[in-house]
Amino acid sequence: MSPPSTSTWSGGYFNKPNKVPSEVVFRHPIWSTWALHKTSVDQEKLLAYAANIRKYGFNCSHLELDDRYTTSYGEFEFDPVKFPNASDMFRTLEADGFLVSLWTHPFVNYDSTNFGACMKKGFFVRQPEGDLPALVHWWNGIGGILDFTNPGAREWYAYHLRSLKAKYRGIVSFKFDAGETSYLPQQFSTLLPLRDPSLYTRRYSEMATPFKERAELRVGYQSQNISCFFRIMDRDSVWGYELGLKSIIPTVLTISILGYQFVLPDMIGGNVYPNRTYGGQRLPDRELYIRWLELSAFMPAMRFSVPPWEYDATVVDIARKFTKLHETLVAPRVLELAAEVLDTGDPIIRPLWWIATEDEAAYKIDSQFLIGDDLMVAPVLEPGKQERDIYLPAGRWESYRGEYYDKGPMLLTDYHVDLNEIAYFLWVQ
Repeated sequence: MSPPSTSTWSGGYFNKPNKVPSEVVFRHPIWSTWALHKTSVDQEKLLAYAANIRKYGFNCSHLELDDRYTTSYGEFEFDPVKFPNASDMFRTLEADGFLVSLWTHPFVNYDSTNFGACMKKGFFVRQPEGDLPALVHWWNGIGGILDFTNPGAREWYAYHLRSLKAKYRGIVSFKFDAGETSYLPQQFSTLLPLRDPSLYTRRYSEMATPFKERAELRVGYQSQNISCFFRIMDRDSVWGYELGLKSIIPTVLTISILGYQFVLPDMIGGNVYPNRTYGGQRLPDRELYIRWLELSAFMPAMRFSVPPWEYDATVVDIARKFTKLHETLVAPRVLELAAEVLDTGDPIIRPLWWIATEDEAAYKIDSQFLIGDDLMVAPVLEPGKQERDIYLPAGRWESYRGEYYDKGPMLLTDYHVDLNEIAYFLWVQ
C-alpha cells in the first residue's frame, strides 16, 4: 500500500502521453559514446566500447552514437574514414545484441554538401526579408537551421532519418539534440509565421514521434503528449547546484511537475569537463561519479557515457550493484507508474510534499524525492561525506537496512551512508 496522497494534481493542465516508451530503456542503461570520444568517435572505438560493456558484465538498452559520425554537420552518410565499413559494423553490433541510436540536430553547416540544396529549396529559417538563410552560430559551427514549419523541410529531414534506419540494421532511434528557440536568430522569418517562437520547438519535437519507442529529446513546448524520453540539459562534472550533481533532483522534479514524466537525466558523472586525468582521459572525480551513479539508479532511466571500467574494479562492482538494483527494484515500480501516467498525468518522480501537503518542512526539501508515493530516496550529494540528514514525512517507513521509523514526521540527523550505498525508505502500513 501507499501513504495517503493529499495532492490534488489531476494532470488536467497538460496533455498526457498516449504510450509508454520502450520498457527496456527503463530497465537497462543507455551507453553513450559522447563523454570520452566526443567528435573523435570511430568504428574501432564504437566496437571496442560495445565489447567492454559485455566484458564487464553489463546490460544495454541501446548504444548511443553521439556526434561527428558524418563528414560534416548536416549530412546523413557515415564518414568513410572514421567508419570504413558501417554496414558490417552494424551487423556485428546487432549479432552481439546491440541496438544503436544516432545523434541528430536541426543544423546544416555551410560546408556541408546539403547546404546549397537546402538553401535553394528554401528549407532554412530565413532572414526577416528576402530568401537568404539566416545563418546561426551553434556549438559545432555556422550554418542554416531547418525551418520545421515548412512541410518540405520536415519531409526532407524525416526521409533521411528513415533512410538511415532502412540502410543500416540495428539503428532503432535518434537522440534529437538542440531545438531551443535560443538558436534562432534575433530576427527571422519562417514559411508559416510563428505567433510564438516556442512553436518552433514544438514543430521540431514532433519529428521524434515516429521514433518514440526510444527517441530522446532535450526540448519541449506543449510536448507532454509526445511519448519520448526527455533529457535534462547537459550537466557539468561538479558537485554543486550550478549544473552539478545537486541540480539534478530539483530539475527532474520541475520537469515532472510540468508534465514530462519520462525523464532521462544527463550522463552519469556529467559531461567530463576538466576534473582529473585517468589513463590519458579526463574523468569526473571518482567519488562524484559514484554518488552520481547511485542517484541515477533511482531515476526513470540511466545513461552511462564515462564507463565505470575507466576507474577501477571497485567502481565496476558498484556500477553492477546499482544497475541491478535499478533493474529489480526501481524499474518495475517506474513502469507501473508510467502506465498510470497515461490516465492521470501524475509525476513518476515526486517531491516530498506530494504526500505531505500540510507539512511545511516537506516543501523545503530539494535533496530527497519520491518514486510514486511509497519509495523515498535520499542520496549523498556532498563530497567527502558518508552521512546526511534525512527527513521522513508522517507515516511508518522501513529503511533499506530493515530499520523501522513510525514516529514521523521526523529528522534523522547524520544518518550514515557508505560510499557504496544510497539511503532509501519504503512506506509500510
